[in-house]
Amino acid sequence: MNRPRAKPKWDYDLVERPFCEQLKAMGWQWIEGDSDVPELTKRANFREVSLKGRLDASAEWPVDTS
Repeated sequence: MNRPRAKPKWDYDLVERPFCEQLKAMGWQWIEGDSDVPELTKRANFREVSLKGRLDASAEWPVDTS
């Protein structure tokens, strides 16, 4: 009998999580979410890779002094 295999978490445990911890150590904010609920990470859907609203709010744009 073939049993469904559990999805390995190695990519999360060995790659994603350490990378997020490194970004947090550099001062970035990490919003941990749920792979089924995009709203927990402030997105409409998972096609949104960057959180443009948060990026725009945090960016220091140059001031035009001319």
